[in-house]
This record gives sequence, structure tokens and C-alpha cells, in this order.
Amino acid sequence: MDSSIVFTIQARGDQSPFIAVMPAGGGEVTRLRPGTDPSWSPDGDSLVLACYPGICTMNVDGSNVVTLTKPRGGVIDEVPAWGPSGEIAFARNYMDGKRGRDILVVGDGGGRPSRVIARGDNFSPTWSPDGRSIAFIRGLGKSLEAPPGGHQLWKMSSDGNDQRQLTDTGAERPDWSPDGRSIVFDEGSAIWTISPEGGAMRKLKPATTGRGIEGLGAFPSWSPDGSRIAYMCSTGEFDDNDLCTMNSDGTGRTTILDTPANEASPSWQTNSAARQPNTEDDGSSFTCPDLISPGRNPRKAMRQAVNAYLDARQLEGTRGYSYRIKRLSHPLLGGPEGDCSRVTWRRSFQVEGHFRYVGSPKHPSASLAYFRVVIGRTQTTWVVWAELH
Repeated sequence: MDSSIVFTIQARGDQSPFIAVMPAGGGEVTRLRPGTDPSWSPDGDSLVLACYPGICTMNVDGSNVVTLTKPRGGVIDEVPAWGPSGEIAFARNYMDGKRGRDILVVGDGGGRPSRVIARGDNFSPTWSPDGRSIAFIRGLGKSLEAPPGGHQLWKMSSDGNDQRQLTDTGAERPDWSPDGRSIVFDEGSAIWTISPEGGAMRKLKPATTGRGIEGLGAFPSWSPDGSRIAYMCSTGEFDDNDLCTMNSDGTGRTTILDTPANEASPSWQTNSAARQPNTEDDGSSFTCPDLISPGRNPRKAMRQAVNAYLDARQLEGTRGYSYRIKRLSHPLLGGPEGDCSRVTWRRSFQVEGHFRYVGSPKHPSASLAYFRVVIGRTQTTWVVWAELH
């Protein structure tokens, strides 16, 4: 299993939890730095974590720590989740027991966070694979004081609209499956799954842990292919929890880390070796999902191709066109679908703009036609394709 799991670990004598990483199949544990609630970047090369009182990013080896938020006045940021488009959602806890927690979003380069949802106790965000939705936990009581079952799973669009309650029997620590069809969460020391559209919940029953505790677990996290789930498995002893994995149906429990320390909050990552593209070495094949080389600004390289494409599409009576380039991740919209249709691109760019038509024999009335142009980087050239919408 060519991947890694990042998690928190706190041994007896540690003043605070540490971020640690290990192979998903078990092996050597590397402690990185103090922090909690780690989450992988979309490309699997970096981590975001709660670094009290704000949130930080860092390389997988613990270097290059960058503080993204610096809350003040008894406010802390917690439980960050790195989304597929590079934005990071997190909960802002006002710690006064009155205002609760808001969910905010900040870019992976920092800057001023935008508030997505406020007025309540909202926390533990997790992104849908396409980045269009966020599942989260909403408390019915004051922060950290909700009664049993008072925390429920909700879903909303990434801008905070279309809020919908999914559970009514309690939920904590959700994680959206890679195929977008299921959300896993814990409640009552058990792990459950539910459709993002709501409906019946399914209880997973992991086999007895190595120390005889039946079915206790929390902090579930999907494997990148959706076949397994990592979770904190209870040993029945205070401050001594292990890490386990199981199949997505609850069978096949495996303890991957059993130490006297307390391990929690696992997050599963796929390394580049497990993301090899479907290519032939002819110099023109795509490298999915990393179409644009890291660190390279593609704007100048793509502008000529974009202009040529848009010029070719101008129709009689066209006054002109305008467009803007924005960075985002998206499911494949066109082009070599056979190679990349099941992949969400992490460093692709999308051009959005419009034609403005004026009266002409072909276009007797003024209208707008919006277009989407997707730019792909192969090993030798840029590829452009588009669709009107």
C-alpha cells in the first residue's frame, strides 16, 4: 500500500500532541512538530494543521512551516480541511461558550479568510471531491456543551448556501469518500456511513481490537481509493488509543500502530508513486493529475493558445470577448477523457469568459454566450479544448 497516514500522537510526558506520519501499512513513525488535526494537500506533498491559535501548512517532513491565520482575543482556529481547489476550510472557535464556532475558508497561501457559515456551533468541515460542497457538524447547544446526539451531520454548498441536515441521531468527525457517494463519521464509539443526500445510516462493525474491545472507533478517514478506512481504535485504557484500518464494509480490521501513546485524527494520503498516469512514453501523454509543473506560472505560456482558440471561434457580428484565468481543481470537462476522466486535477487552470454578440444576419438579437476553456500541459506542449455553456 504505497501511501502514508498522518495523525496526532501524544505520549506520556508530552505537553501537547505532535503531528506524526507513517506508512499506511504500518512501519516507522516519524514525529514532525506539535499540532493537531492534520489534513493532506490535494497533491499529497504538504499538510495543514491546527498550530494554536491558528492554522499552519508545512512540508511532509515538517519543514517550511507557514502560519495562515492568527486569531486573537481568546479565539482559536481548529480542524482544518484542505479542499481539492487548494482552499482550506476550518472552524473558528470563539471559546466564550456564547458565540460557538464559525466555518471559514482561506487560500493555501494565506490572506483574509472568508466566513462561509456563522451564527451557531459549526465545525469539522470536509470537502466533497469536486469541491462544490462541504459536509460539517452542527451543534444544537453551546460550544462543547451539546447534549448526547446534539451534534448532527449537515451539508452545504461551498459558499454556505443550500444547507441540509443529514442525521438526527448524532455525528462527529465526518470524511467524504473519494468517489463522492458516501460520508463516514463516528457516533457513540461506532463508525457509520451515510449518503450525501441523507437517508439510512449504515453502521460499520470493525472486528475486535487487539486488546479485546469490540467495535469502538472514532476519527474515520477514507483511503484514496475508497476501499479502506483508517480510524482511532480504542484500547479501553485512558489516553492509550491505537490506529486501525478496515475495509469500507467494516470487515478486515488491521491494527497498524499499537503503542502506549495516544494516537488520533488519522488522515490518509496517496504519494505520487501511487498516482501514475495512464500514459505511453511518446512525449505527448498527459501526466494526471499534475498537468502543470509545480512552481511554473502558466499564464504566459497559455495566453497565445487561448487567444488563438477564441479568435477561431469568433462569429459574424461578434463585438469581442473577454476572459479571466482562475486557479481551481475540477473533474475533467473534455479532452482525453480515457486517460483522466476519473481524476481530479490539482494544478490545472480554467479560463472563463464570454462572447458578446450583436445584431447580424446570423444573430439578429444581442446575446451572451459563455465559454469554458481548459488548458492541459503535456510533456511537450500545451493542449487547449473548450465547450460553450
